Amino acid sequence: AEYMGCMVEPDLISLDTLTVTIDAMEAAGTIDPTKYLGDDRVWLYSGLKDTVVKQGVVEKLQEQYAKYVPAENTATVFNVSSEHAYITANYGNPCDFLGTPYINNCDYDAIGAMLEHIYGDLEPPVQPDLSSLMPFNQAEFIPGPFDASEVGLAPLGYVYAPKACLASATAAAAPGHNDSKCALMIAMHGCEQSYLCDGIGTTVMENSGYLPWAEANNIVVLFPQTAANVLNPKYCADWWGYTGPDYATNDGYQMQTVNDIQQALITGHSP
Repeated sequence: AEYMGCMVEPDLISLDTLTVTIDAMEAAGTIDPTKYLGDDRVWLYSGLKDTVVKQGVVEKLQEQYAKYVPAENTATVFNVSSEHAYITANYGNPCDFLGTPYINNCDYDAIGAMLEHIYGDLEPPVQPDLSSLMPFNQAEFIPGPFDASEVGLAPLGYVYAPKACLASATAAAAPGHNDSKCALMIAMHGCEQSYLCDGIGTTVMENSGYLPWAEANNIVVLFPQTAANVLNPKYCADWWGYTGPDYATNDGYQMQTVNDIQQALITGHSP
């Protein structure tokens, strides 16, 4: 498909065209103001042996972010000899392997590096409590009269809540106990990593690297989950428009769904 060319041919990506599109969307109010990116922290990873999304594509992304995010807030890791996968220090396929479940052991904790860049110094990872990885009804958050699979989403999503966050949520339900806070991270899986994929289940959520850091540092992790359909046979999130022309805006069905789940978590309501 033509849209896949931009994954391997960086020269096909026109940042000038993308900037014009972003400016138009911002002016129309269909995306948030780009000024809000000014204090964000960005972490970009690309493996030396990635055959799915070439490094030049991620370098173009870095160049695009530079228009909105100060250079000192951006970190890049482009020197690990990995294929296209979640990269871990001790779990998964060989580092240069391409295939399910797309988690590779490269003796490098990519999730830890990312989280410490975003949040600063963190407590070291600990053993997570897998009973705290909980499914919820994701379908009820989908806007409009759509079946979940029609917009590429699974019936269920998952959320991981560290023990301290569960305890503070219980305390917050009582009068005068609303001072405990946990961070929230949204972790979008890659293509063919949904719990609905054959043999995947909760493997990616449990082993990609998020949970040990989350448990140690009171980070709630939301794991939205995708479904396959005729336009999206590989269970990808919508990064090319299979749900319609508004896919990359605040009006996109997946965007609205994830935001509504996020708001439910922020306001203390269990999704």
